[in-house]
Parts: sequence; C-alpha cells; structure tokens
Amino acid sequence: MSSGVSYGYAVARCRTMELRLLDAQAFSRLLDAYDITSFFKILSETSYGKYIASKDDCNIDAVLEQVLQDTYNEFDSFLPDENLTAILKLPYDFHNIKVILKSILAAQTASEKRWGLLTYLGSVAPEAFVEAFETERFTDLPKFFAKLCEEIWQPLQDLKVDMLELEQKLDKAMYAQMLTLAEELKSNEIVEWVKLKIDVENLRSLLRLKRFAFSKKKALPFLCDGGNVPVRNLIHLLDEDVLLWESYLEYEKIGRVFEKVKLLGNFSKDIIALECAIDNFLLETIKQSRYSADSPANVLAFLWGKEIEVKNIRVIYVSKSLAQSKEEVRGLLRDGF
Repeated sequence: MSSGVSYGYAVARCRTMELRLLDAQAFSRLLDAYDITSFFKILSETSYGKYIASKDDCNIDAVLEQVLQDTYNEFDSFLPDENLTAILKLPYDFHNIKVILKSILAAQTASEKRWGLLTYLGSVAPEAFVEAFETERFTDLPKFFAKLCEEIWQPLQDLKVDMLELEQKLDKAMYAQMLTLAEELKSNEIVEWVKLKIDVENLRSLLRLKRFAFSKKKALPFLCDGGNVPVRNLIHLLDEDVLLWESYLEYEKIGRVFEKVKLLGNFSKDIIALECAIDNFLLETIKQSRYSADSPANVLAFLWGKEIEVKNIRVIYVSKSLAQSKEEVRGLLRDGF
C-alpha cells in the first residue's frame, strides 16, 4: 500500500537532521556530570546549547519542550502530509484535554486550575481547548476534536461524573484517531507501528491492573481496541503469573518486547523495565523503514527517536537532582536512534 506521495525529500532532510541527535559519547558525558551545573554545561555544548542560552533559569522542562516544538514545526514546514506529525502530537492534545477537564472539575469544588500543566506540543493550541470548554463553543476546534469535546462536555455537567471512565473514553478515542490518521497516510509500516503501539500500551495497562488485582471484567474498559492482538485475548493475561506472560505472547509480534526484558514478579522493577523495553521495541520496529529511501515511516522513526532522546535527557537530569548512581540511571535509559 503506497500513499502516492513522494517522501524522498523529507527522508533526505531526516538524514541531515540525524546529525543533530546526541550520540553515545554525549550521553556518557552527561551521565558523568558531577551535578546539575556541569550537566547543563555539557548539554550546552550540543545541539541543545541555543535553547539553554535562551533560558535564564535553565528550566529543563521548558528547554526540552521547546526543542520538541521546534522539531515538529520544522517537519510541518516541509512534509507533504501533516498526519505524519499529528500521530505523535495526538497524545499531547489529549493530555491537554484531560488537564482542562480535571481543572474544570476541581474548580467546581473551589480547587485551583492547573493550566501550568498544559503543553504546546499538540496540534491544537491549549488556549483553543480552554476557550472552547469555558465558552462551551467547540465549533472553532478541528472537526475531530470539536465532535469529541462536545460529546464529553454534556456528562461533565454532572458533578458525579466518573473521571476515570472519562479518561478511558478519551484513551480509546485517541488510539482510534491515531489509527485513522495512519490509515489515511496509506503506509503499511506506519499502520503496523500504531497497531503495535496500541498492543504494548495495553500490555503496560495490564501489568498495572494486575498489581491491584483487577478482575477481567473490571479491567476490560482500560484496554483499547485496534491493535494486532484482540483485547479479548490479552485480558486473559490477568489470570496468569507475569513470569509466564512471555510464553503466552511468544507467537505475537509484541512478544518481541520480552527479548530484552524478563519480568520478575516485582511490580516496581517490572514496570520500569517494561516501559524501557516498550520504547525500545517501538523504535527498533519503525527504524526498519530506513532501508527505504522514500518511506514516510522514516519521518516517524526520526521523530520517535527524538522523543526518546528528550526522555533520556530528562531521566539523566532527574538522576542528578536525586544523586542517583550511574548504574541505576543506565537501567532507565532507552536505546538511542
């Protein structure tokens, strides 16, 4: 299946932009940093330097968000189809919607709104979502979000609304839309990647649900349809020891997640290891597109690699704040692009 659109130029731009990504040596230096000050000094010697110089207080979250925002904006300026970046921006849009809904509910009980948690990494400016909900006018939002926000607004008028159920509905809508955007691109590689992302997110959810001894019936609403493995098949993992999950998924594509991680039956360690393995699995899967000189999946691979790079930088920064050992931190880092 082909989109009929040439991505040769976009792929060539990706190859050039790969030179800006941090290599293993750069991450090794960041890990060796003595403290936060030396961490920022080392980071300033990389492609992140101009962002650090422009921030008076060296707020790492502000720096990393600006880096990602500029990266997405740069791609949007030359990509033939905005759906490519929209797939990865979608979780940020839904994050903003959840923050706003929770703030609205909090305001009903005289609690403070938390607009500081909003991000500009989505396809829709957070102010547009805030205005839409505060004025109860959703028609100015993009069609998909206008319809979704109007649907969830009515139940929100009831003070007894179950925020957990609302979040479940939003998660299902998000993954369904990611799959729709992928299918519109007419790229088998991207469609397959989104399906695998749905599978692994369901796997992550199951591990968390098993920790709290959820029944299959109670856990089912937390899982999202659209992946390669039907939800009705995955839900049975709740009845099995986590040490046996690998064998039950041996013949599924997501079974490859366990090639680099072995669940130990210790939730605190297992969830961290699984999250790292999931990110690595998704990157390794989409990176196979690099063998094609004009596949749009190359763009998705680069952007996911950039997201992972930013995540690794944040992990190292936090480790310096907590004075964690380098050995501890290495176990939290994802593979590089």
